[in-house]
Amino acid sequence: MCIICFGETKYSQWGANVCEACGSVFVSDPPTRKQLSEFYENYIEIYHGGGRKKTSIIRQNKWAKAYFALLHR
Repeated sequence: MCIICFGETKYSQWGANVCEACGSVFVSDPPTRKQLSEFYENYIEIYHGGGRKKTSIIRQNKWAKAYFALLHR
């Protein structure tokens, strides 16, 4: 059961439970701080949001910046 919306969850082939109602993802073994840091450092470099490669939507998005700061704290 989803702890966000109380919908039904289903185990995915990539190793997580995904809520069928809201799409929330739940993992039994969350990534470490180091793994998160390495992923997002690489992700920001390769993701350009469909626009110019040098301009990342994530770098411009205030919500994303706040979320990443929270993750790093």
